Amino acid sequence: MRGRMRQRRSLFASSLALGLTLSAAAHADLSVTSVTVAQVPAALDAAPNVVVSNVGFSGTATASARFSGGGSVSLGVDHGIVLSSGLAETAIGPNDEQVASVEWNSPGDAQLAALLGRDVSDVHDVSTLNFTVRCPAGISSLRLDYVFASDEYSQGGDPGFPDGMGIFVDGLNVATVPGVSPPTPVHTSSLNGTETPSLFQDNVSNACVEDLTCPYNLEANGFSAKLTATAAITPGASHTVKIAIGDSDTLDGDSWVFVSSLICGTAPPPARLALLGPTPVLGLGTALLLLTGIVGRRRRPRR
Repeated sequence: MRGRMRQRRSLFASSLALGLTLSAAAHADLSVTSVTVAQVPAALDAAPNVVVSNVGFSGTATASARFSGGGSVSLGVDHGIVLSSGLAETAIGPNDEQVASVEWNSPGDAQLAALLGRDVSDVHDVSTLNFTVRCPAGISSLRLDYVFASDEYSQGGDPGFPDGMGIFVDGLNVATVPGVSPPTPVHTSSLNGTETPSLFQDNVSNACVEDLTCPYNLEANGFSAKLTATAAITPGASHTVKIAIGDSDTLDGDSWVFVSSLICGTAPPPARLALLGPTPVLGLGTALLLLTGIVGRRRRPRR
């Protein structure tokens, strides 16, 4: 699997070893691994007061996974669950395909099709995560962070056949484009470099796909800033949550949604790495300088 790197070990003392640890963390790439239903609450970084049950996936097994290292490639979420209309693993960079597309021919989803303005028969390769959530007494809202990414961006796809996603709480979609009225679902025609440039990161520039120099170490041709879905709920009651993603044209590139930080209430979780530009790299020498005053040589990871 792509995304692994090798770090040269040193014979220096413990401070140097810590410097190597910091440098390795800075260079870490996006990682995607398999996930089971039992691992979902922890993978979603659910807060201790969130009770998650009745977890289930639908779609092709390889379209859902656990991810980590999102912060190192400038995703606004560092770890969580990724769902895809293709392969979850294909999200790992670099962006070396003009259009990454896998067709599973999995059935459409009526709720997602309605969001995309299409018939169910027009929506393909749907992947969903379903679960029940309960918040304690006194808390009347539920929050989830997410990032939407797609290889359909920059491909000139038909705007009438967007790829998109939804987060449904008790059947109501709460994943909408910030600042847009009336509330608008998140898809490739509503959130992009033209309609919402402040919320969009373009990962295609000139011939970067051919020479592997695209701005971000992700396969997606573009992705959103970190977005937050918030739903009003009944304290102490159980509520259904469904996260869905799919294509509305089988010829389109695949899409991904990265979800994390499931909490009861609207207060944000502890500060996380949320970058909106190419990731600054902490070199090995810099880490050693901070810890020991010794300037070392930086080694870049090799693929």
